[in-house]
Formats: sequence, C-alpha cells, structure tokens
Amino acid sequence: MDTHALEGLHLLLETITLAAAIIAIPWVSYAFLRDLSERRRERAARVYAAVDQSFRDNLAIALAYPRLEGGEFEHPDGPPELSGDEHLQQCILFDIITSGFEICYLTFVENRDDPKFERQWKAWRGYMLRHCRKHAYRRWLENIGVPDTPDADHLYDPEFNAVLREMYHQSAPPL
Repeated sequence: MDTHALEGLHLLLETITLAAAIIAIPWVSYAFLRDLSERRRERAARVYAAVDQSFRDNLAIALAYPRLEGGEFEHPDGPPELSGDEHLQQCILFDIITSGFEICYLTFVENRDDPKFERQWKAWRGYMLRHCRKHAYRRWLENIGVPDTPDADHLYDPEFNAVLREMYHQSAPPL
C-alpha cells in the first residue's frame, strides 16, 4: 500500500473513532447517571420502608402502653398522670417518633423531584400535624426548645427543625 492510501485509511479510522467517542460518551454518561438516579431512588425507598416499619413498631408500643400516648390519639379524659419512669419512656418514644419524621423529611428533600415521595411526605406531614396537636407531644417539644429557639442547637437537622417549629405553631389550639 502506498503512503497516500495509508494516510487516507488512518484519517478514516480517526474519524470513525471520533464519531464513536462523540456518540458513546454521552450515552455512557446518560446510562451512568440513570443508574445512579435509580440507585438513589431504591435507597430512598428502602429508608422509607425502614421508617414505615419503625412507625408500625411504635404503634405496637402505643397499643401495649397507651398511657404513654405514643400514637396519634390522646386519652379521652385528658393526659394521664405519668410516673417518673413513664414520663422518661414517653420522652424517648417521642424522640424516636420525631427522628422518624426527620428521616422522612430528609428523604423527601433528597427526592423532591419524584412525585411518589411528594405524596408520601404529604401523608407524613399530616401525621406530624396530628402529633403536634397532642398536648403531651406539644409539651415535649416545648421542653426540648423546638417552638421558641430557632437558632439553638437541636437534636434534629436545622431545616427539619424549622418545619417542625412551623407545624407546632400551625397546630396550636385556639385560645
């Protein structure tokens, strides 16, 4: 083969390689990002499933120990007088419940573009509002400083804490 033919073949191979790269790089990038997005959604779904199971466990505790008022309902005769141990158990239960709310919120924020997570968050938000109306839960939130200290260090994510504070004030009983 002469030099001119080899140069032509070399140019053709370079053009094919460049065209393949131009096509392959965006496709591989798209496939990678799609896989990453799917993994993120799967992880978020697993987190939500774990939180949901945790809330079912909390409901079982609420059934077993109704005096602690861990579920969304209150005693019809008003909050019962709790012993020191029961009060401590109630505080721990409320902290567990609120941590679950926080995980739900942070998962929603991370997946805001997914309508499924938006629907799930609306349901959790309603559940949170019902909790925020409960006397015992409101008293616990007040004891840990949620309603009055927006800039204080809290146990929860600052953005979630702001949402919780807003719900606390939004669900205040009429005077």
